[in-house]
Amino acid sequence: MKILREPHIKPQASKASVLLGRGLRLAHMQNFQDAKNFAMNGGVSNPTKKFLAKFFSMKKIIFIVVLAFLLASCATSSEKVKVGIILPLTGGQSYAGENLLNGYNLALEDSSHIEIIIEDSRSDPKGALTAFKKLTELDDVKIIVGPVLSSNLLTVAPLANEQKVIILGPTSSAEKVTEAGDYVFRVRETGKIHGRKIAELVEVNNWTVALMPVNQESGLTYTDVFKELFKGEILVYEAYEKDEQDVRTHIAKIKATAPDAVYITGFAEDIGRIVKLMREQGVKAQLLSTVGMEDQTFLDIAGEAAEGIIYTSPFDKGMESAKEFQVRFNEKHGNDADTFLIVNAYDSLVLIDKMVGICGEDTGCIKSELYKTKDYRGVSGTFSFDENGDVDRELFLKTVKNGEFVVLE
Repeated sequence: MKILREPHIKPQASKASVLLGRGLRLAHMQNFQDAKNFAMNGGVSNPTKKFLAKFFSMKKIIFIVVLAFLLASCATSSEKVKVGIILPLTGGQSYAGENLLNGYNLALEDSSHIEIIIEDSRSDPKGALTAFKKLTELDDVKIIVGPVLSSNLLTVAPLANEQKVIILGPTSSAEKVTEAGDYVFRVRETGKIHGRKIAELVEVNNWTVALMPVNQESGLTYTDVFKELFKGEILVYEAYEKDEQDVRTHIAKIKATAPDAVYITGFAEDIGRIVKLMREQGVKAQLLSTVGMEDQTFLDIAGEAAEGIIYTSPFDKGMESAKEFQVRFNEKHGNDADTFLIVNAYDSLVLIDKMVGICGEDTGCIKSELYKTKDYRGVSGTFSFDENGDVDRELFLKTVKNGEFVVLE
């Protein structure tokens, strides 16, 4: 397990190629005894020495070929495969990057076959594309976990498919990711099932509703399916831009319609700011949202206004699958892993390590193995990949109570 933090250094010749060259140079030794001494004292393992000893009675050329092959094979088995990580360490979603990094670090402790190279997406598609090109062109990486945001993943997906680079998205929820290509997978469920769950909740309560999605692929996925399925009355639809600071005009239009509920999609910072302003401007409606708000950043920004909001999430820290993980995480960080970002990051990297253990760096093999992965028991729960590289998960209805994310009773 190793994290490469200087990803732009051109890699040196592999240990396998060096040892293979050493083995082949045996052909130029003047006598067979020199070859024997080299083999028996050249750093190979004891089982290999015993095996090689049986060949010293054979002809010289047979010995040389076998030795070269064995040296190369032994070296290859001990090498790590480079895996790229693209995540937002700067920009608007850097809080998510911190959570993801905590998950990846724990995953490395449980990995045997990989080392990682981290690149910052800067929370935008251009940054994600730059990170992808650095990893694939400078570091010759063929397997990438990330990007995190749907818009970022969709930007790099065409190149990934063209170059046969595996992409495993830990958190992307946009519907378009389903059609992103044969080499693109995700361990995050699509936003469609979240929109469906909220539509059912609103209908059961016979609420009128206002919709306020972020104007991005991921945020629109939630409200698009809501509009398709909801049979009640949608009073107003007010989309806002990611990182839009002054949303008071949107809120005023929503308040004027006096809805029973407002469904807000987006990211923790934006949703926190919107929720706080809504309460300050006198919006009394039941606030509804998505798992994108499930981060301490949201609680810090929204403050008391966060209390009582209802949202959908595939994860709860009390899940049976996460109990042992929670103990380890708490020992390391002094707090619980209370967001899906952490556990999805962990599961993504551990799963890739398992695939590399089976396939090495053969992305065609990894692709096939991922499609065959069914009922995988991760910390985030049990999931299977379908024919599109998507997963389906059960959702919790959750709320904020006394400043904590809890399952709705």
